[in-house]
Amino acid sequence: MSEQLSNVQLVTNLYEAYGRGDLDAIRSYLAPDVVMTQSEQLPWGGRYLGPDGFFEFLGKLNGYLDARLEVDDVFDAGDTIVEIGYTVGTVRASGARFRARESHLITLREQRIVRFQVLVDVPAMLAALAA
Repeated sequence: MSEQLSNVQLVTNLYEAYGRGDLDAIRSYLAPDVVMTQSEQLPWGGRYLGPDGFFEFLGKLNGYLDARLEVDDVFDAGDTIVEIGYTVGTVRASGARFRARESHLITLREQRIVRFQVLVDVPAMLAALAA
C-alpha cells in the first residue's frame, strides 16, 4: 500500500478483499499487534491477537457460517471507522438462513488496523445456530 488512503477507503478495500477471499490483501491491512474481538457468547467469539489471530477468528466464523456482509454505511469517527449493516447467510450445520444487524468498530494507526471489534445481534445469531 504505497498510496495514502483515507481510513474509510482502507476499510472499504478490506471488505472488498474479504468478498474476493484475498487473504494476502487482508493481511496487508493488519498491524502486527491487531486485536480482534467479538462476544464470547458466540462459538467463534473471543479475543484474537495479531494477524494469525485475526485469521483464526475468520476460520472459526467460516466453520459455522456461510456469511456475507450487507454494508449500509461506513463513516469516519476520528481514529475509528464505524461500519453498520447486516450479516447474511446460512448456518453450515443446518442450512438455516439468517440476517442479523451488525456493526464493526475499526481503529487504525498509520494505515493499519490495530483493533477490529465486531458487534452483532447475539440473540439473532444464537437463534439461527439453534434452528
